[in-house]
Amino acid sequence: MGLSAHMLYNSKRACQRYDGKCVAFQGVFGLGEHRKVCVNIVATKLIMEVQNMKTSQSYDLVDSDCMMEFENLTFKCTSTWNGFGGRGDNAGWDYQVSLISECDCEAY
Repeated sequence: MGLSAHMLYNSKRACQRYDGKCVAFQGVFGLGEHRKVCVNIVATKLIMEVQNMKTSQSYDLVDSDCMMEFENLTFKCTSTWNGFGGRGDNAGWDYQVSLISECDCEAY
């Protein structure tokens, strides 16, 4: 499985309930709240991050919006930069994807 396929698979698992489990990017984000997911992929780590940038109130990130933004970011990064990693924002949400050799968060 290539990096784009890993990204799409794991962003779905981080954005949408699976096997009856509530996942990292579900539920209400407080003002400025930042959440991170780390996934082990062979010798590297995929980091996906979301932050609520809204300053007036807490919000619930819609699962389908979360999926769409990570999908857009995946294809933007791989087609534009011929690489992997990047950042995007939409409607007060900041999304980031990166690859590193070590995680500073727990894998799920």
